[in-house]
Amino acid sequence: MKILLMIYDAVFYILILLFILIIIGAYFYLIKKPQEKVSIKDLYAEGLDMLVTGQRKSAYRKFKEIINQDSNNVKAYLHLGQVMREGGNVTQALKIHTNLLHRRDLSSYEKIELYKNLVFDYEKLNNSIQAVKYCDKILQLDKKNEWAMKYLIKLYKNQDDWTNAIESLKAYLKLKKQDNNHMLALYNIQRGRSVLKNGDYTKSRQIFENVLELDSDMFISYYFLGNTYKEESNFIFNKSIEVKEDNSGSLENNE
Repeated sequence: MKILLMIYDAVFYILILLFILIIIGAYFYLIKKPQEKVSIKDLYAEGLDMLVTGQRKSAYRKFKEIINQDSNNVKAYLHLGQVMREGGNVTQALKIHTNLLHRRDLSSYEKIELYKNLVFDYEKLNNSIQAVKYCDKILQLDKKNEWAMKYLIKLYKNQDDWTNAIESLKAYLKLKKQDNNHMLALYNIQRGRSVLKNGDYTKSRQIFENVLELDSDMFISYYFLGNTYKEESNFIFNKSIEVKEDNSGSLENNE
């Protein structure tokens, strides 16, 4: 009888111990684990709010805390770099974003967001060539990405590269299924002015004449056409003065 009671007591204590272990396990699984996930989610939301309201130092701490908990959180790295860039430390922002390029598990969405940040980083560093490169990378992933198309136009305009700006504008208008000869004419005016500035009078005249074919109401094109003759005339006049003052008297110069 005593043996049965001892067995009963042993089983009873084992069951109590198992029950306690189950309770502890359930506590960690059902309470601790979800809280950790919610914590990261909450930190991310708070970090975004702080970033939007200009609280960059606080936002930096939030995104840094997320990374400490989850080193694979790509979005946190992206925003951490954004905080650094907007705070004036563009070099550090570029370093953070460049390091993400080495990750092989990035989704298409994450790659596009990374390339966008690299565009902003290089633009801040006045490296428009690299900025254009990452806009092109976005379009390689998504040929219909409107943001990249529009930003390419902006970058080319800032470079005074109106030839590529016009081609990018044409691609954007084609995507949107729009005809906007007036806008194309305005861009060609700028292209003609750029060519004229470089002393190519004949080509600039051709461009200004083509502007009128695009938009016959673009009367300012006549003004710039006149400028091409004026600039060329001034160039020839100044050249003739130089020849007159040249003592070499060569036949080639006289001609």
